[in-house]
Amino acid sequence: MPNQEVTGVVLAGGMSRRMGGSDKGWIELEGKPLIRHAIDLISSQVEECYINANRSLEAYQSLGLPVLMDLE
Repeated sequence: MPNQEVTGVVLAGGMSRRMGGSDKGWIELEGKPLIRHAIDLISSQVEECYINANRSLEAYQSLGLPVLMDLE
């Protein structure tokens, strides 16, 4: 049962300097993107879940969760 008082945010941002600039959220592990692993793990534990990202916005929005960007 989700916790009615907790909101989850998956941080999908960053420059990915150590990963050659690849968007970390879309790197696959065991056949699915890392972002999907994170969402699957926390979504059953929180009332709401958001994604924080600054690139690949359309791709992250396709996951069906609200996408928040950093303020500059």
